[in-house]
Amino acid sequence: MKYLPKRDIISIAVPQGKRNAYKMVAAELGLSLSMLFQHAVEEYIQNHADELVDIERSVIAEESFTEAELRLSENFSKLPKRVQQKFAGLIQEFAKRTAPKKKNYVI
Repeated sequence: MKYLPKRDIISIAVPQGKRNAYKMVAAELGLSLSMLFQHAVEEYIQNHADELVDIERSVIAEESFTEAELRLSENFSKLPKRVQQKFAGLIQEFAKRTAPKKKNYVI
């Protein structure tokens, strides 16, 4: 039997009829509905990094970071807020320029 890593369960409510539309988009992308929402949340966080500078590191599971990433995060938090915001903006701009082009879906 194949064991999956432990997962947290999150329930969300969507307008009636949207669930099937979301499932169809997920299927077209070769994803489960759960993976579609996970990707959407991760992408949203990445695209709004400059707005998230003040969020504590504990919001994101620390076990997902390597020791080097944790040290980098600690040092980053010591920088002045304006420098953090500038750097976050540069990272966001780089991510936009290097991201593969995506299809736009109207739901």
